[in-house]
Amino acid sequence: MSHVRMLLSAAAIAGVLCAGDAKAALTLSSQTGVVDASPLVTFSEVPESTVNPAYAFAGAPFDGLTIAFAGYFAGQSLVAGSPISLSGSPTPGTLALVSDILSYAITANDAAFGSSPVITGGSDGASFASPVSILFGFAVPVVAFTIGEFVAAGLTTIEAFDATGTSLGVVLNDGAGLMALALSNPGGPDIAGLSISTSDLGGGFSIDDLFVARAIATPVPAPTSLLLLAAGLAGLHLGRRRSDVPVRA
Repeated sequence: MSHVRMLLSAAAIAGVLCAGDAKAALTLSSQTGVVDASPLVTFSEVPESTVNPAYAFAGAPFDGLTIAFAGYFAGQSLVAGSPISLSGSPTPGTLALVSDILSYAITANDAAFGSSPVITGGSDGASFASPVSILFGFAVPVVAFTIGEFVAAGLTTIEAFDATGTSLGVVLNDGAGLMALALSNPGGPDIAGLSISTSDLGGGFSIDDLFVARAIATPVPAPTSLLLLAAGLAGLHLGRRRSDVPVRA
Protein backbone atom coordinates (compact mmCIF):
# COMPACT_ATOMS: atom_id res chain seq x y z
CA MET A 1 0.00 0.00 0.00
CA SER A 2 1.19 3.57 -0.63
CA HIS A 3 1.56 4.58 3.00
CA VAL A 4 3.75 1.56 3.63
CA ARG A 5 6.08 2.47 0.77
CA MET A 6 6.57 5.96 2.18
CA LEU A 7 7.79 4.74 5.58
CA LEU A 8 11.44 4.34 6.41
CA SER A 9 13.19 0.97 6.47
CA ALA A 10 14.80 -0.35 9.69
CA ALA A 11 17.07 -3.15 10.85
CA ALA A 12 15.48 -6.04 12.71
CA ILE A 13 15.73 -6.67 16.41
CA ALA A 14 14.01 -9.42 18.36
CA GLY A 15 13.03 -10.64 21.80
CA VAL A 16 12.33 -14.19 22.98
CA LEU A 17 9.63 -15.34 25.38
CA CYS A 18 8.72 -18.66 26.88
CA ALA A 19 5.08 -18.40 28.01
CA GLY A 20 3.94 -21.54 29.77
CA ASP A 21 4.63 -24.49 27.49
CA ALA A 22 4.33 -22.39 24.33
CA LYS A 23 7.35 -20.65 22.85
CA ALA A 24 6.93 -17.49 20.80
CA ALA A 25 9.36 -15.07 19.20
CA LEU A 26 8.51 -11.40 19.60
CA THR A 27 10.10 -9.89 16.52
CA LEU A 28 10.74 -6.29 15.55
CA SER A 29 11.64 -5.95 11.89
CA SER A 30 11.43 -3.53 8.98
CA GLN A 31 8.05 -2.94 7.39
CA THR A 32 9.10 -4.62 4.15
CA GLY A 33 6.63 -7.29 3.12
CA VAL A 34 3.71 -6.42 5.38
CA VAL A 35 0.41 -7.87 4.15
CA ASP A 36 -2.98 -6.08 4.35
CA ALA A 37 -1.64 -3.00 6.11
CA SER A 38 -4.80 -1.32 7.36
CA PRO A 39 -6.09 0.74 9.10
CA LEU A 40 -3.63 3.62 9.30
CA VAL A 41 -3.52 6.19 12.14
CA THR A 42 -1.62 9.35 11.18
CA PHE A 43 -2.71 11.37 14.26
CA SER A 44 -4.06 14.08 11.99
CA GLU A 45 -7.56 12.58 12.37
CA VAL A 46 -8.20 14.51 15.61
CA PRO A 47 -7.38 18.09 16.69
CA GLU A 48 -3.93 18.90 18.02
CA SER A 49 -3.55 18.22 21.78
CA THR A 50 -6.39 15.69 21.87
CA VAL A 51 -5.93 13.77 25.13
CA ASN A 52 -5.82 9.95 25.12
CA PRO A 53 -7.19 9.62 21.58
CA ALA A 54 -9.06 6.54 20.42
CA TYR A 55 -9.92 5.46 16.90
CA ALA A 56 -12.52 3.06 15.49
CA PHE A 57 -12.36 1.39 12.08
CA ALA A 58 -14.76 -0.45 9.82
CA GLY A 59 -14.09 -2.72 6.86
CA ALA A 60 -11.78 -5.62 6.04
CA PRO A 61 -9.44 -6.99 7.15
CA PHE A 62 -9.92 -5.60 10.70
CA ASP A 63 -13.58 -4.64 10.82
CA GLY A 64 -14.60 -3.20 14.19
CA LEU A 65 -11.05 -2.64 15.44
CA THR A 66 -10.41 0.14 17.96
CA ILE A 67 -6.99 1.60 18.77
CA ALA A 68 -6.65 3.63 21.98
CA PHE A 69 -3.73 5.47 23.59
CA ALA A 70 -2.92 6.35 27.22
CA GLY A 71 -0.06 6.14 29.69
CA TYR A 72 -0.28 2.66 31.19
CA PHE A 73 -2.38 -0.44 31.75
CA ALA A 74 -4.45 -1.39 34.80
CA GLY A 75 -2.08 -3.03 37.28
CA GLN A 76 0.82 -0.75 36.36
CA SER A 77 1.65 2.70 37.74
CA LEU A 78 3.65 5.70 36.58
CA VAL A 79 6.78 6.36 38.66
CA ALA A 80 8.01 9.90 39.26
CA GLY A 81 11.45 10.74 37.95
CA SER A 82 13.34 11.97 34.91
CA PRO A 83 12.13 10.33 32.81
CA ILE A 84 8.81 9.08 34.18
CA SER A 85 8.92 5.27 34.16
CA LEU A 86 6.56 2.32 34.58
CA SER A 87 6.18 -0.01 37.54
CA GLY A 88 4.34 -3.32 37.82
CA SER A 89 2.63 -5.57 35.29
CA PRO A 90 -0.86 -5.45 33.77
CA THR A 91 -3.57 -7.02 35.90
CA PRO A 92 -4.08 -10.63 34.72
CA GLY A 93 -7.35 -11.24 32.92
CA THR A 94 -8.28 -8.51 30.48
CA LEU A 95 -5.82 -5.87 29.28
CA ALA A 96 -7.21 -2.37 29.97
CA LEU A 97 -5.82 1.16 29.71
CA VAL A 98 -5.81 3.66 32.60
CA SER A 99 -6.39 7.34 31.83
CA ASP A 100 -5.33 9.95 34.40
CA ILE A 101 -4.07 13.51 34.72
CA LEU A 102 -0.68 12.60 33.29
CA SER A 103 -2.43 12.05 30.01
CA TYR A 104 -1.05 11.63 26.53
CA ALA A 105 -1.75 14.27 23.94
CA ILE A 106 -1.34 14.55 20.19
CA THR A 107 1.56 16.92 19.52
CA ALA A 108 2.01 18.57 16.13
CA ASN A 109 5.17 19.96 14.51
CA ASP A 110 7.59 17.75 16.38
CA ALA A 111 11.11 18.18 14.99
CA ALA A 112 11.42 14.43 14.46
CA PHE A 113 8.59 14.38 11.93
CA GLY A 114 8.50 17.86 10.42
CA SER A 115 4.93 19.16 10.45
CA SER A 116 3.31 15.73 10.78
CA PRO A 117 1.20 15.28 13.95
CA VAL A 118 2.56 12.60 16.27
CA ILE A 119 1.70 11.11 19.64
CA THR A 120 4.05 11.48 22.57
CA GLY A 121 3.99 10.76 26.29
CA GLY A 122 3.34 13.58 28.73
CA SER A 123 1.86 17.04 28.43
CA ASP A 124 4.49 18.90 30.47
CA GLY A 125 8.26 18.82 30.93
CA ALA A 126 8.24 15.03 30.55
CA SER A 127 6.98 15.25 26.98
CA PHE A 128 8.76 12.81 24.67
CA ALA A 129 10.30 11.00 27.66
CA SER A 130 7.44 9.27 29.45
CA PRO A 131 5.49 6.07 28.64
CA VAL A 132 2.94 5.60 25.89
CA SER A 133 0.69 2.53 25.93
CA ILE A 134 -1.52 1.32 23.09
CA LEU A 135 -4.55 -0.96 23.37
CA PHE A 136 -6.12 -2.76 20.41
CA GLY A 137 -9.82 -3.66 20.64
CA PHE A 138 -8.86 -7.19 19.66
CA ALA A 139 -5.46 -8.81 19.24
CA VAL A 140 -3.76 -8.25 15.88
CA PRO A 141 -0.96 -10.19 14.11
CA VAL A 142 1.30 -7.23 13.22
CA VAL A 143 1.66 -3.70 14.57
CA ALA A 144 3.78 -1.20 12.63
CA PHE A 145 4.75 2.38 13.32
CA THR A 146 7.44 5.01 12.81
CA ILE A 147 9.19 5.99 16.04
CA GLY A 148 12.03 8.32 17.02
CA GLU A 149 14.00 10.43 16.89
CA PHE A 150 16.39 8.33 18.99
CA VAL A 151 19.65 9.83 20.25
CA ALA A 152 21.26 6.41 20.84
CA ALA A 153 20.57 2.69 20.72
CA GLY A 154 19.14 0.79 23.68
CA LEU A 155 17.32 3.65 25.42
CA THR A 156 13.73 2.87 24.41
CA THR A 157 11.88 -0.28 25.48
CA ILE A 158 8.87 -1.77 23.68
CA GLU A 159 6.91 -4.46 25.52
CA ALA A 160 4.04 -6.38 23.92
CA PHE A 161 1.09 -8.05 25.70
CA ASP A 162 -1.59 -10.52 24.75
CA ALA A 163 -5.29 -9.99 25.52
CA THR A 164 -4.91 -11.41 29.05
CA GLY A 165 -2.14 -8.95 29.94
CA THR A 166 0.62 -11.55 29.70
CA SER A 167 3.91 -10.16 28.42
CA LEU A 168 4.97 -11.45 25.01
CA GLY A 169 8.48 -10.09 25.41
CA VAL A 170 10.58 -6.94 25.26
CA VAL A 171 12.67 -5.37 22.50
CA LEU A 172 14.90 -2.27 22.41
CA ASN A 173 15.68 0.25 19.70
CA ASP A 174 18.97 -0.75 18.07
CA GLY A 175 19.93 2.56 16.50
CA ALA A 176 19.60 6.33 16.47
CA GLY A 177 17.28 8.55 14.43
CA LEU A 178 13.92 7.49 13.00
CA MET A 179 12.94 3.83 12.73
CA ALA A 180 9.98 2.32 10.85
CA LEU A 181 9.22 -0.96 12.58
CA ALA A 182 6.86 -3.92 12.30
CA LEU A 183 6.22 -5.89 15.49
CA SER A 184 4.88 -9.45 15.40
CA ASN A 185 4.82 -12.62 17.50
CA PRO A 186 5.13 -15.53 15.04
CA GLY A 187 3.81 -18.82 16.37
CA GLY A 188 2.40 -17.24 19.51
CA PRO A 189 -0.55 -15.14 20.71
CA ASP A 190 -1.36 -12.02 18.72
CA ILE A 191 -0.60 -8.56 20.09
CA ALA A 192 -3.33 -6.83 22.12
CA GLY A 193 -1.27 -4.01 23.60
CA LEU A 194 2.08 -2.24 23.67
CA SER A 195 3.92 -0.20 26.28
CA ILE A 196 6.75 2.02 25.07
CA SER A 197 9.08 3.87 27.46
CA THR A 198 12.59 5.28 27.72
CA SER A 199 15.26 4.75 30.38
CA ASP A 200 17.01 8.06 29.72
CA LEU A 201 15.65 11.61 29.62
CA GLY A 202 17.69 12.27 26.50
CA GLY A 203 16.19 9.22 24.81
CA GLY A 204 12.68 10.55 24.32
CA PHE A 205 10.48 9.44 21.45
CA SER A 206 7.31 10.13 19.52
CA ILE A 207 5.20 7.89 17.29
CA ASP A 208 3.75 8.49 13.83
CA ASP A 209 1.86 6.53 11.16
CA LEU A 210 0.75 3.51 13.16
CA PHE A 211 -1.07 0.68 11.40
CA VAL A 212 -1.89 -2.99 11.84
CA ALA A 213 -1.32 -5.75 9.32
CA ARG A 214 -2.31 -9.36 8.70
CA ALA A 215 1.21 -10.74 8.27
CA ILE A 216 4.79 -10.06 7.27
CA ALA A 217 5.47 -12.01 4.09
CA THR A 218 9.21 -11.31 3.96
CA PRO A 219 10.56 -10.48 7.42
CA VAL A 220 14.06 -9.02 7.42
CA PRO A 221 16.61 -11.25 9.25
CA ALA A 222 18.03 -9.94 12.50
CA PRO A 223 21.54 -8.42 12.27
CA THR A 224 24.58 -9.64 14.17
CA SER A 225 24.17 -6.69 16.54
CA LEU A 226 20.89 -8.18 17.73
CA LEU A 227 19.49 -6.81 20.99
CA LEU A 228 17.75 -9.65 22.84
CA LEU A 229 15.78 -9.69 26.06
CA ALA A 230 13.69 -12.47 27.60
CA ALA A 231 10.66 -11.61 29.71
CA GLY A 232 11.37 -12.27 33.37
CA LEU A 233 15.17 -11.92 33.17
CA ALA A 234 17.06 -9.47 35.34
CA GLY A 235 17.06 -5.97 33.87
CA LEU A 236 13.91 -6.65 31.82
CA HIS A 237 12.86 -3.02 31.80
CA LEU A 238 16.35 -1.50 31.98
CA GLY A 239 15.46 0.99 34.63
CA ARG A 240 11.75 1.31 33.93
CA ARG A 241 10.70 -0.57 37.05
CA ARG A 242 12.42 1.53 39.67
CA SER A 243 11.93 2.01 43.39
CA ASP A 244 10.88 5.66 43.10
CA VAL A 245 7.60 6.80 44.62
CA PRO A 246 4.68 5.99 42.27
CA VAL A 247 2.90 8.99 40.81
CA ARG A 248 -0.43 7.21 41.08
CA ALA A 249 -1.71 3.63 40.93
